[in-house]
Amino acid sequence: MIASDKKVSPAFIKAITNFSIFRSCAVRDIERRFNRAELIELFPGDVLYTGSATPNGVYLIESGNLKIVRTIAEDKWITIKLINRRSLIGLDSLFVAGKFQETTLAIDKVRCYLLNKEAFLDLIFSNKTCYDAVIEMMNKELVAARSRIISLSQKRAKQRLAESILWLSDFFGTDDNKRIKYKIRPGELATIAGTTLGNLYKLLALFESLMFINYRYNSLQILEPKKMFQFASADLSNRLKVGVGV
Repeated sequence: MIASDKKVSPAFIKAITNFSIFRSCAVRDIERRFNRAELIELFPGDVLYTGSATPNGVYLIESGNLKIVRTIAEDKWITIKLINRRSLIGLDSLFVAGKFQETTLAIDKVRCYLLNKEAFLDLIFSNKTCYDAVIEMMNKELVAARSRIISLSQKRAKQRLAESILWLSDFFGTDDNKRIKYKIRPGELATIAGTTLGNLYKLLALFESLMFINYRYNSLQILEPKKMFQFASADLSNRLKVGVGV
């Protein structure tokens, strides 16, 4: 479900001025350029944009979490990035003509603003500090996306799952019992780790037998984060040959 509002609100001004790359911009410049900024509200599972959509701006996330997925085959996709509040989505579309390469979906309730492409470019080209910050952010995102894709393509499923669990832990945080503060379903975890659902269950059983994790009712508890990190980073060619996750 998506709702939109064509008026600039105090909430929008607060959200954009609290974002680090816009702190050097005068509020009057922001108000003048984004007086038609569109508020978008999403509920879990709602699509912000699809991989076939034509970009018409940049999305500023005020609250909530999203995931960016890439289709790799018919009815099969992988999660390549997780997005939280005070993030910008769609920066790579600013300087490249064409369509989005990925699809973005809401993980939970999301509030974000669509910033018009021409207005956004006009703002950053008029403010060198803002422009430099945007370029730096784009470079970091590119490196992170490439690292994620390389990891999915070169690591074994065991390592990918271990890395993905730690990734979720860093993104959502954990409670005092080392449980990730997000209920993750098996299908979603398989998508993030880039494996099949059947293989995921085998790998979860392996990790539980090694006392690395405890996974019950979509609640994931990391018992040995250091060992999980070593497992995710290790060369497994001659170790832990258990017959799953080639």
